[in-house]
Amino acid sequence: MSMKTRLIPRPPAPAGLPVDHGLRLAHAMDGMRCGMPRRQRSFLINGEMRAVRMPPDLWLALDGIALTEGVMTAFIVEQVARRRAAGVGLAAALRCFILAYHRQD
Repeated sequence: MSMKTRLIPRPPAPAGLPVDHGLRLAHAMDGMRCGMPRRQRSFLINGEMRAVRMPPDLWLALDGIALTEGVMTAFIVEQVARRRAAGVGLAAALRCFILAYHRQD
């Protein structure tokens, strides 16, 4: 028994939004790579080496933020590690930081 994949058509942009908004949203969804392998990077945090695994696109976003702010990526990782809530993993805290940073635009 074979399973057939059914393609779901992309809905049009909601009424009242600029046309390019719908295209931007569609482009972002097309660019999602949820099954993409994660890349690991290590950082010295509070005197201990910590490994963090995230998709390459998130590392690019974090490196871009560091470049824009004129700091090292390791500095951002260390600051996020110090400020994260108890019980929150470092990778999750970094994802939240990236999202919060870009929401400021």
